[in-house]
Amino acid sequence: MNSTFYWEKQWRELKPVDRLKKKTTILKPLLDQFWKVVSTCAALPKSLLGKALNYALGQKEALNDFLQYGAIDTSIILVNRR
Repeated sequence: MNSTFYWEKQWRELKPVDRLKKKTTILKPLLDQFWKVVSTCAALPKSLLGKALNYALGQKEALNDFLQYGAIDTSIILVNRR
C-alpha cells in the first residue's frame, strides 16, 4: 500500500482523467498482485496474520473502487472506511 500512496502523491496535480489512466496502468497491476498474495496466503484464522488477511479481504471492494475514479484518492478511501 505504501507504493499506492507514493504514486497518488505524485499525481495529485493531475486532472482526474489523467490520474485514472495512471491508476489503470500502474496501480491496478500492483493491487492485482496484492490480492493474489492475500488470497493464497495460508494462516490460521485466529492468528494475527489470519486476522490481517481477513480484514484486507473485507476491504477489497473499497480498495478496488478507487481504481475506477480518477478523482478519488487512496487516502480518502481508507479514511472513510474507518
